[in-house]
Amino acid sequence: MIQLTFNTSKHTLVYRPDIQKTHVREYPNVTTIKDTDKYYEVRQKQITTGASVPIIRVPIKYTIIEYIHE
Repeated sequence: MIQLTFNTSKHTLVYRPDIQKTHVREYPNVTTIKDTDKYYEVRQKQITTGASVPIIRVPIKYTIIEYIHE
């Protein structure tokens, strides 16, 4: 299972792509997680342009999202 932990106050996302929790990555400036038909799309605000662009796309079927609001 893929796990996404999105801190809505700090605008950070921790991405854990597998159950063993290896290859963990943290992304700053995450603005939103958009859901499409089959995928969650993580969007990050680019500092140079201010645009919100997709940085990760993960299948909804295999993903758990945890939201932190503090």
